[in-house]
Amino acid sequence: MRISRLYALFLVASLGFAAAGCARATRAASGRTFCPTPTATVYVQNDNWLDVVVYLVRGGARYRLGQVTSFQPAVFQVPAAAIGATNDVYLVVHPIGSRYDYQSPDIMLAPGHTIIDLRVDNIIDHSSVMVALENPEEI
Repeated sequence: MRISRLYALFLVASLGFAAAGCARATRAASGRTFCPTPTATVYVQNDNWLDVVVYLVRGGARYRLGQVTSFQPAVFQVPAAAIGATNDVYLVVHPIGSRYDYQSPDIMLAPGHTIIDLRVDNIIDHSSVMVALENPEEI
């Protein structure tokens, strides 16, 4: 009997913590929405003659975002698993059939929605990346 009461108390406490952890973000007094985790979208313009595969790397983990056809654009959402506590990531572009890759500089994902614009040039070393933070007040 005592064990079942302890189990019931543990179960109620666990459900309470789980409900608190899944609570929705609230608005602060200033009217701004608090966004606890960053999100990111990668816009890719492939100006290379070869199709490319785009990866996002955080720490030692490499996440495949997708493949972009030659001279075509693509849009990828960064998976939540790829965004961690450090928020430092970089992109790797691998042209299919080539032995050379492009590695972007480190990208810091800020709280909110980060927009990453990746342009893959025909000379892979001339590729570039631009990072911007979307302003949630303008949406």
